[in-house]
Amino acid sequence: TEYALNALLAAAKHEPFVCPIDPDVRLPMVYADDLMRGLLALQDADERVLREPERGYCIPGLSFTANELFAEIRRHKPDFKVTVSLNGNMNKFAKTWPDTLSVREPWNDLGYKPQITLEEMVWKVLWAHQKRL
Repeated sequence: TEYALNALLAAAKHEPFVCPIDPDVRLPMVYADDLMRGLLALQDADERVLREPERGYCIPGLSFTANELFAEIRRHKPDFKVTVSLNGNMNKFAKTWPDTLSVREPWNDLGYKPQITLEEMVWKVLWAHQKRL
């Protein structure tokens, strides 16, 4: 999923981006704010309500395709240019990875559900990059 961060950095720098995966493949990702909320919910949970084996929980975030990401980037950076040049290994991995992660278990046991949307994530990351550049 590093392609998403690389695309956002390229957009912030006004550079073109070469997408290494099929831009229509949906992948799950989690923004740091959601991840931290999920980890804190797990840390603070009463062990008696944790039903997952070994207390192992996936902290879900959002799922999107590269094309959806690029469209959202272009709302802020209309001149953002993308070409696709598939990296065989990355693309194979992307196509075999689940397209979403279950929110049922973290919600039922931890009271956690993701809050960050694609729109908010793109805005936050672009703003942070632009501040540093």
